[in-house]
Amino acid sequence: MIFSFLSSFTNEGGKYVSWKNNHELHLVLNGESDLDIFIPIAYKSLFFELAQKQGWISVENPVASFPEIYHFYNIDKQLRVYHLHVYFKVITGESWLKEYEFPLDDFLIENSVLHSLGIYILNEKAQSFLFALRHFIKGSSFFSRLLYKKELSSYEQEWNLCKSGFDPKAQPNFLDFSSFVNNSGLQKSFKLPKATQAKQVRAILKPYLRHSESLLPIMRFKSLMTRVLNKFFYKRKKVLAGRGFILVFSGADGVGKSTMSESIGKTYKSFLTVKNVQLGRPQSFLVEFVRKLLNKQVKHTVSSVGKGVSNKKVSLKKALSAVYLAYLRYATAIKAAKFRDKKYLIISDRWPTLEYFKMDGPKLEEHGLSGIYKWLGRIEKYYYEKLAIADLSIILTVPVEVAVQRNRDRIKKDKETDEEIKERHLQNANHNPKSIEIIRFDNNGDLVDKRYELIQLIQARLFRKE
Repeated sequence: MIFSFLSSFTNEGGKYVSWKNNHELHLVLNGESDLDIFIPIAYKSLFFELAQKQGWISVENPVASFPEIYHFYNIDKQLRVYHLHVYFKVITGESWLKEYEFPLDDFLIENSVLHSLGIYILNEKAQSFLFALRHFIKGSSFFSRLLYKKELSSYEQEWNLCKSGFDPKAQPNFLDFSSFVNNSGLQKSFKLPKATQAKQVRAILKPYLRHSESLLPIMRFKSLMTRVLNKFFYKRKKVLAGRGFILVFSGADGVGKSTMSESIGKTYKSFLTVKNVQLGRPQSFLVEFVRKLLNKQVKHTVSSVGKGVSNKKVSLKKALSAVYLAYLRYATAIKAAKFRDKKYLIISDRWPTLEYFKMDGPKLEEHGLSGIYKWLGRIEKYYYEKLAIADLSIILTVPVEVAVQRNRDRIKKDKETDEEIKERHLQNANHNPKSIEIIRFDNNGDLVDKRYELIQLIQARLFRKE
């Protein structure tokens, strides 16, 4: 997937180069690691255009965001996740700060070569020079040295791949490493550089700092606190760029809703912050207790409500239960909207409609009501009208006979009868959730193929240019 995308990018005239961690290329192409590529900013628009066409989405790191650095993800048919870490400027530095921007754009592109795996990487001369630069920067502060030491084995593998081409004077007008080779940790056994030498290199690089040097200690502390809070409290992974997204899976029994939502949701959870909500029947112990109490059968009914389906006699408890359910859906939707404001992906089991007597819709139509029933109908209507709008509702459909057979094959306590399945399909044939976009998706076919079709539909709508 990465290879075909980057090939199409170069075929359209774009230029890129994988500029670090090239010892992991074999992992990258299998979706087991990310690929760090530099692209001159002149090709940024082209890259975004092709990324959108081929189903890549841009996401953000909630604990570390830097200018002109993006994360792109895509998913293949086997649910393997691919990650492109894209730099449109040469921004690097300590792992958590990336405090430098270097004028090395042309140097990187001019020294790119085609690897046997079909990816453009830096030649050994440029790769080793960039590595030495990062090596000294990462070894220049106490905190950064701790982080560097933690992953020293991986960095050693990267260095071994390119060290034979190391030329201290590869960029003499930028930085000559000749006087820093001794005690650099790059000769013989690989180790951290001497702190004094690393600080000397940092002093030379001071003109390329993106921030005032006096602010760096504060930034290190803030970054540490942000990451600690996220690790132990917020536990966020990546978030969507620009705005969050409420994705709804809906459909009658037997259409494959649970299978699709669970497998696709699990895949997104591997790299995105995903929150699951239930708008069909929001559940908790207390909620279920109250719902069952209100829905308890009574001997006498006291009113007739509305027309059609509403002509059935409805007890006061049933009416109260309908209002209570409307409130629960409203409250859960508020929670989902707050998650969306945080740029999360929200996956919902169904979403309410404003249509009376449809699945997940209101049940107390005001027309023909009087007294307390009219008042309850207005309250129910208020909650449904105020309920947040989902971004995309995918209504899965299959022929009714397929749904019936799937239901027969399910292992489930108190599952629906064939007649109940048929009735629900008929009742909800034109169900329209409260959503910006509604897609009715034919889910009758091979699971892997249909799942990939759905992922492509979702990826196209999750794409954000900025």
